[in-house]
Amino acid sequence: MMFPGLVSIPVDDERDEESSRSQYASKKDLKWLAVALVIFVIVFAPVYVYYKKQADWHTCAVNMNSIYKCLSAYAADHDDRFPPIAWQANTSTGAPVVENRTVNTWVTQAFEYQPDPAIFHCPAASEDEGTPTEGAIPPTTEGGKAQHIVINSDYGMYVGYSCASQSAIERSNQVVFLAETSNFGSQSSYDPLPYQNAAGQPIPIDGFSIGWNDSNTDPGPTTRHVTRLAFRHSDGGNPSGAFGRHDAGLHAITPEGNLLIVHPYDINVRLQQGAPSGMWQTPALISH
Repeated sequence: MMFPGLVSIPVDDERDEESSRSQYASKKDLKWLAVALVIFVIVFAPVYVYYKKQADWHTCAVNMNSIYKCLSAYAADHDDRFPPIAWQANTSTGAPVVENRTVNTWVTQAFEYQPDPAIFHCPAASEDEGTPTEGAIPPTTEGGKAQHIVINSDYGMYVGYSCASQSAIERSNQVVFLAETSNFGSQSSYDPLPYQNAAGQPIPIDGFSIGWNDSNTDPGPTTRHVTRLAFRHSDGGNPSGAFGRHDAGLHAITPEGNLLIVHPYDINVRLQQGAPSGMWQTPALISH
């Protein structure tokens, strides 16, 4: 019996029962939250991956367009010629000079026109695919010193267009000038002929260039493939089973600035009268 003004105080058994119910409800809520989280991940993870890939694809295309503008500006300042593929230590083999584990290449020259390392990085590339290249950021004050940095470039120039005259290139809207590359056979990419130093040792920096299976300077009668394109599992020169950084293939750009898509089987080179043809055609006159 309860009297007016008095509050009923639960006995210990009632308190224990309410506490147990509260703990049970909390555990039950956590269980359902965990289930909801799993469902969310299952449903939305593929959507995130899809849009991430699309964003990477678009960024890579924008990068190549920005790089092309730099090289076109370089040509306008240098008698209509694109920059040399690299500062070479050996002109007969094309081997680059290596200083402080970096090289001075066409990337170095392009960087001067837009000193932004981001345009040389494909967001879909792995860290080991980048080629360490020398770059210099101009001083911000008069009389100041340039800041030297390392640019990890994920793009390479086709060796055939090193120092080539931009206006003299035939089919300039259909041939590959720049493309996505991998450095030193990373990700099992095709790189059968690394550059060598004076001692005959491989130079582990070569992703700045797209060469051939038999030469890093000039194609010949035994040329069958181009090298260093960022097709993973293309080692051995077999495009079967190879795949690029992007689902649709790799980005490439022509000497005229048009974007192309390169697929694994495009590593194959067709010779016509002893010279590469199609998208891998080289200028009639090559200046190194």
